[in-house]
Amino acid sequence: MQINQREVAVDVLVEVTAGGAYNSITLRNALARNNALSRQDKAFVTELVNGTLRNMIFADYVIDKFSKTPTSKMKPFILNVLRAAVYQVLFMDKTPDFAVCDESVKLVKKRGLQGLTPFVNGVLRNIARNKAEISVADGDICVKYSYPRWMVDYWLTRYDAEMVAQICKGLNQTPKVSIAVNTLRVSTAELADMLRAEGVSVSNGVYLDNMLLLSGTADISALKAFKDGLFFVMDESSMLAAKVLAPKNEAKVLDICSAPGGKACALACLSDDKAQIRAFDIYEHKIWLIEDALKRLGLKSVKPELLDATKFEPSLENSAEYVLLDAPCSGLGLLRKKPEIKYRKTMADIKELAKFQREMLVNVSRYVALGGCLVYSVCTISPMEAEDVVEWFTANHPFELEPIEGDFIGKPGITTPRQGCIQVLPTSPEVTADAFFIAKLRRRKI
Repeated sequence: MQINQREVAVDVLVEVTAGGAYNSITLRNALARNNALSRQDKAFVTELVNGTLRNMIFADYVIDKFSKTPTSKMKPFILNVLRAAVYQVLFMDKTPDFAVCDESVKLVKKRGLQGLTPFVNGVLRNIARNKAEISVADGDICVKYSYPRWMVDYWLTRYDAEMVAQICKGLNQTPKVSIAVNTLRVSTAELADMLRAEGVSVSNGVYLDNMLLLSGTADISALKAFKDGLFFVMDESSMLAAKVLAPKNEAKVLDICSAPGGKACALACLSDDKAQIRAFDIYEHKIWLIEDALKRLGLKSVKPELLDATKFEPSLENSAEYVLLDAPCSGLGLLRKKPEIKYRKTMADIKELAKFQREMLVNVSRYVALGGCLVYSVCTISPMEAEDVVEWFTANHPFELEPIEGDFIGKPGITTPRQGCIQVLPTSPEVTADAFFIAKLRRRKI
C-alpha cells in the first residue's frame, strides 16, 4: 500500500503539538517506520513538518480569518491538517493549491471524519482563493514570524524592533547540516572532495576552516566518510566554543555536560589528540554515545565519565587548566532545528534556568586551576542566561573576562555584548550557525 506522505506529516504534527512530543525524535521515528518513502518524499515530510511548526502562529491566524470555528475549538487532527495545508499553499510551491485542498479532504475522509470534509474543503479553498490578500499588520512580529508575545517582548528589552524581526526571520530558516572535520585524519579540502564524490552538496563553514555545510544527503551515517571517522556532526557555534577554549597539547581539560560528544571530539582535534580530556555527563546512555563517537573517530585523549555537574566533586577541585561548561539552557538559539521550543518555554522557565546556570557555573568554577581558563556557553538568545549570568559571576568570584580573539570576530552575525563575550545572532542569510553565547573567563592567580 502506498504511503501518504501528508498523513505521515500530520501525524507527527499531532504528536508534537497535542501530545508534547519532541519534533526531531518523532519525525525521525516516523520516517524510520515509513522507510519505503522515497528520498524526495522524506524530504517533503521533513519540510512540511518543520515549516508548519516554524509558522504555526501565522497559520492559525490565517485559519481563524477564514473559519467560523476558531482554531482553539478544533480537533487536533483537523487543526493540523489545516495548518499543514496552509503552509503548503502559502510557503511551498511544490503542489498546486487545488491539489493541496483535495489531498487534505481525502486525508480527513480516510480518518473516518467524513462529516468534517465540507468544512475543511471550504476553509482551504477560501484561503487559496484569497491568499494574495492575506496580510499582517505592520510591526506585528509575533504573527508574521510565529513567535509568542513574551519572547518578542523579552528580546525587545535588549534589541531594537528591526533587530528582533531579523532574529525571528533568521530562526525560521531551514538549517543546514554542519560537520566538523577530523583534522587528524583528513584535510577540509580532501573531505569536501570525498563527500562530493558521494553525491553530497558541500560548502565551506562561515566562521571556521575545519567546518563544512552539507545538503543533499538523507542519511549522514550511511556515508563512507562518516563510517571512516573523517567527520562528526557539530554546529559551527558549538565549535566556536571549543575554539575559544583552545586547550594546549598535554593540558588537563574538563568538558562538562559533554554529550553527545561533539565538543570533546573538537577539543581532542584542536589539541592534536594529546590533551588529557575528561568528558562528563550525568546519564550513562549518553556516555555510551560519546564512547561510540570517539571509537569511530579514533580519538584517544578523551575519557568519558559519569558526573552530576550540579554537585561538587572534591577530587576535581583546582584540577584543570581548561574547563568548558556548555550549560543546559532554554535552547532559543536552536529554533531552526527545534521549532516547537518557542511554543513551550515561558519567562518563568528563563528565570529558573538562569538561577540554575549561576549555581552550576559557581560549582564548576572550583575545578579551574589558578590562572586557568573557563569557557561558559549557552545555545540561546537570552541575556538573562548569558551576559547577566557572567556579569553576576565575575562580580562575586575570582574570575575576569578575557578578550576573545580569532578570524571569526566581525564576521556576519557575531556580536560582542561586552569584552570577553560573543553572541551569534541569525541576522543575515549568511548565518547558518545556531544562535549562541560564549564567554571566556580567566581565574585570577591570587
